[in-house]
Amino acid sequence: MRSMSGAPTPWHAGNQLSLAFLTLLGLGGICLSWWMVAGTAQTATQQGWLDVGLVALLVAATGDILYLLNGRRSVRRGRQVLALRLAALADGDAATDQVLSGSDDGVVTAPRMSRYHRTDCLLVRGKTVSRGSVAEHRLAGRRPCGVCTP
Repeated sequence: MRSMSGAPTPWHAGNQLSLAFLTLLGLGGICLSWWMVAGTAQTATQQGWLDVGLVALLVAATGDILYLLNGRRSVRRGRQVLALRLAALADGDAATDQVLSGSDDGVVTAPRMSRYHRTDCLLVRGKTVSRGSVAEHRLAGRRPCGVCTP
């Protein structure tokens, strides 16, 4: 699910159609209720149409609530998938350290980076970097790059 800008969106077309339908239904009911209440001075008739307006408001609010809950559920699922991926990357850090430790080039980082990289990594190309060992970067709290490390 992607928006027009290409960014992921938690809602699919069915959610958006449901929201539009329930909102338009609610808005139509509210407008009809207002029109009918404004056209009469009898309290009994006004009360009935006010009830219709309240039900229409509840229909529109229900559509909004369901839309937000579906989006929240989708975001929660996405966070769980991301957490699993991060856990898998963390498990692979030990193997990555062994591969990088055997490298003659060592690893590099730049100021304000939270990850260390191989010297040929595209993410450090053109930047002023400092060389160090994997252990030094680990002690500094850095993790291996997910792009240049296996």
